[in-house]
Amino acid sequence: MAVVINVDTYPVTALALLSLRCGCSVPILLLDCSRRKIERARARALARHLSIDYQSAPLRPHGITLDWLFGHLAAERVLLVDSDAELLDPDLIELLDASTRAKDCFGAGFVQETSTIGQGDTPYAVYMRRMWIPFCMLRTSLVRKSLAAGRSFDHFKVYNDVPALPGLSRLLSLRNRLPMARRWSLKFLDRFRNEFYGVKPSIVYHDTGAEIFSWLLERGYRFDELAWERQREMVLHHHGVTRRRLNRFDNNSASPAEVAGYARRRIEEHYAHMLPVDLLP
Repeated sequence: MAVVINVDTYPVTALALLSLRCGCSVPILLLDCSRRKIERARARALARHLSIDYQSAPLRPHGITLDWLFGHLAAERVLLVDSDAELLDPDLIELLDASTRAKDCFGAGFVQETSTIGQGDTPYAVYMRRMWIPFCMLRTSLVRKSLAAGRSFDHFKVYNDVPALPGLSRLLSLRNRLPMARRWSLKFLDRFRNEFYGVKPSIVYHDTGAEIFSWLLERGYRFDELAWERQREMVLHHHGVTRRRLNRFDNNSASPAEVAGYARRRIEEHYAHMLPVDLLP
């Protein structure tokens, strides 16, 4: 089963669903967390027209929604597709499907590698390795195993300056909000900091899915990784459209207006024959 989560982003969601409907034969679920009645009505009508399952759900943080989703789905394997992602190469789904048939494989797709944030040999933050959430296939039973152990898809930060004193570590981390202050490595705190991948950062970022990814790998399960270089050939993803929609001050995302315009043009050029006029974005 493929799952797309919609939050008031009809044009890009429509493009994601159309690309899936053309590119695969698996059942598709539209999980609609839209806040406005008109948005929910449009999404419901689109799902009905494309013979896609529709379910409404309350708006919650992305990771919390995924925790809930994997606790309720009956499908053994689930393809997660961001609403701002378009499938370009249908062969990708066949690759993911073949990989996740092995019982020791908890998922397949692309991997966002660990990276450091900051200059020089003393970065102020580390971004933890995880599956690329915008398009990945996961085995439900193994994800549930991690959830039962208390793990979550939800994102979080670890404040690492003085791990034994979380409140103080959080306070010290506030300096990293100022570009000039990020240069203050405070090397004397290295005696307290934990090491991650050869460095001792002030902050450790666990983005959506990172905790479950590392927990399952540590227990001997595997994630079949595709070459990162192939990702842009197979999936077109517009970063952070839903997040920007929910927080207009978020500057780490694509412009919703520009992406919506792209989605409309793309639908008109490639998928317009699949929709009646009243469902065109």
